[in-house]
Amino acid sequence: MNKNKIVLFTPLLFLLLLNSCSSNSSNGSDKIDDSDLMQSDPIKSGILATIIPSFEPTSTPAPSPTIAPSPTIASSPTIASSPTIASNTNPTPEVKNGSTNSPSSPPYPIPDLDPAPEFTLELFDQTQFDVLDQNGRPILLVFWAPWCPYCHKEMPVVESLYLEFLESGVDVLGIAILSEFEEASNFYNEQKFVIPTGWDEGNLIAEKYGVEGVPSSRLIDKAGNLDLQFSGARGESVLRRVMLYASQ
Repeated sequence: MNKNKIVLFTPLLFLLLLNSCSSNSSNGSDKIDDSDLMQSDPIKSGILATIIPSFEPTSTPAPSPTIAPSPTIASSPTIASSPTIASNTNPTPEVKNGSTNSPSSPPYPIPDLDPAPEFTLELFDQTQFDVLDQNGRPILLVFWAPWCPYCHKEMPVVESLYLEFLESGVDVLGIAILSEFEEASNFYNEQKFVIPTGWDEGNLIAEKYGVEGVPSSRLIDKAGNLDLQFSGARGESVLRRVMLYASQ
């Protein structure tokens, strides 16, 4: 495995986590030239070509001119808005630049196609998952946290696509990170999800896969290699194309 892809957790970075909880900005820092990375399979190449442009960051419109307040009217004191979700009361190690929605990156092919890091995960249904047991089936790893509002919106979409593409030979694995076991398992059970999902104790799997925040995804291809990676909530249209790409 390419050691350069491993991101180490540091206690100092944990202090940044809650401050970045509402971040949902996009940037192009992860974008690379994909012109020479298209697969030899023309069908997969065509699908990949539709995925990459869909993640182009949208331009931010120029702010409207502001009107200076009338000098005769005193400004009313502003009331601080209450947080939309409760702060995570269970301190956990943080992923580098971690946030409820890491700086969004366009999904891009991984040039070297390194073998996916090996791991096992105990699932909430008390079964054991081993990435080495995929036997030629591609799998999408979805890293999420129960206190992440963007994950709350994304996971039902992932659930629906998981059921739709299961017979096409594409698997999905949910990996709960940056949380306590009961917090993650309770959310999973309350939502009545059926996606195979487990809790990443100590965020060790997230560390192996260089996850920088939640939600974040990694696609492992049929050969067991890391194929695509992206971060941020993406929605049904884009995730469907990722699943279609994986099924080819």
